[in-house]
Formats: sequence, structure tokens, C-alpha cells
Amino acid sequence: MNGSLHENSQKTYDGPLTASNSMLSCINLYYLASSSKIAHMHRSLSEDVKEKPKVLQRVVQDPRAVHTIRRSAKSLAECVTLSGHFELGPAKANTSYISVIMCIQHPFSRGNIVSHDYYPPHPLSPPAIDPRYLSKQIDQSILVESVKFVDKIAKAETLAAMLVARQDPSADIKSDEGITKWIKGNIRTLHRPIGTAATVHKSLGRVVDKKLKVYGTNNLVIPTHLTSHLQRTMYGIAEKAADIIKSDWGRYERHGCAMVGGRQDGCLAIPSVLRTPNSSAKRDTEGSIRTLKHT
Repeated sequence: MNGSLHENSQKTYDGPLTASNSMLSCINLYYLASSSKIAHMHRSLSEDVKEKPKVLQRVVQDPRAVHTIRRSAKSLAECVTLSGHFELGPAKANTSYISVIMCIQHPFSRGNIVSHDYYPPHPLSPPAIDPRYLSKQIDQSILVESVKFVDKIAKAETLAAMLVARQDPSADIKSDEGITKWIKGNIRTLHRPIGTAATVHKSLGRVVDKKLKVYGTNNLVIPTHLTSHLQRTMYGIAEKAADIIKSDWGRYERHGCAMVGGRQDGCLAIPSVLRTPNSSAKRDTEGSIRTLKHT
């Protein structure tokens, strides 16, 4: 942290470090809950996954799989702060707000997505989606502990002096049962659903094979959630898919940057060049290569 910025923010309450949007953290379960509560979550999860889906059974039961809840270094929740009032109850007039959003990084609940019952079925008809949020007890427990974690943050000396009261859920909701009821009435998506066409073994209901070839649909998704936002991961999958497609077609050649005299002298504006079967190195598709010279 920049020492001068920190010192200035404490004196003037101004500057980049005073913006609530600068606070974001991914938190592992051992910061949220006690060891006894975590043990109870383990047991409830083991009981819940005795039923379908098989993918979730493997994640939880196979010691070689990524079993995130038993690895203290992995985060299961994300804490995001926002300036202002965030959508839940109505905002009060002439009142300043700071909102804290707690998100589950590895939800264990599983829903379903099916085509509408049209006949004949139409491939462009919107599907029916049932996310079944909180259908696994562990997801409820993690969010309950997350709400209580936010309360701890709010009571910290540096923040408590600036806050008047918690608005949502209301300050009189303190029991786990009351918090759970409030969560069920206010939970929402972060618009990053995955898993509709999992890349797993065929015996577990495979839809996408190891070459990302999908049977009966165009979707490419990830079977279990990641401890991060998905954008960079999806870029990586897209790059892999592009390499597979080019390899299968056998008509593409990957180019990098042009190196002259041990230094980068220019680079290709288009990374992939399509060649016709009988073309020579000098016969590229029109406009395929543009070399940018540094001046």
C-alpha cells in the first residue's frame, strides 16, 4: 500500500483509498466459520451428494478431484463493496449508503435446463431454466456465515464510526434461521451460470469431449465453478478450441511476432493465415498478413 495515500486518506477522508469500490476479497471458509460449523458443512454435503448429480458426487468423493471445501487455501466466498444503495429494500431519502455483496464462489447446488415443451421442438426457442438455488444445505450455511462476516467488518473500529445501522437484512434479524429466511427471499444470480454441457467422462453424462466437441448443442461450459471470474478462463478455452479446430483442418499456420536481429521489429496483425493446398509461402490469402513496422 502507498504510505502517503494511506496517510492522506486518514486525514482528509479523500482519495482513491476512500472509495468503497476499491475493496474486494476472496475468502476461504476458515475465515467465515468455526471448525465445528465447517465439520457440520462437510457432513451435510456428503449426505446431500448421495443423490444426483453424478458430477457433484465425483467432485466431493474422489480424493483426486478438486475438493475445494476441504482445502483451506481455496476461497468459497467473494466479498465486494459498492458505493451507494444496492437494490434490495427501498433507499431512504437523504441517506448515504455503502453496500457489501457476498457471493458463493463454489456453489454446490445444481439446477437444470431443458427445452420448452413445444411440438415440433424448435432449436431457437428459449429454454426453461431452474437454477435450484440453495438446494444444497452447504450453500445456505456459507451465505449465513457470510452475512455474519459482514457484520464483523462493520463493527471494526475504522468502519463502525462511519455507519449508523444495517438496513438489509434489518438489524433485528440475528438468528441463523432469520438470516436464512432473508437470504432465500433476496438471493440472485451474478449472471455467470456454467455447467449446461459439462466436459466430463461419458459415464457422468458427458456432453463435451476432450476436444471440446459438443453433441447436440453449441454450448461449451465448465462442470464445476472456479474461484475467480470466468472471463479470462473463457478466453483460454476459446484459444484452446481455436487450436483444436486449426489442427483438425490442417490448413492453418500459427504466426507470432517477426524477430529481426534479436529484437522485435514488427508483428503480424493477423495471427492465423489460411493457405490453399497448393500455395507456396508467398501465396497467402489476400490481406492475410500486415506487418507493422516500428519507427
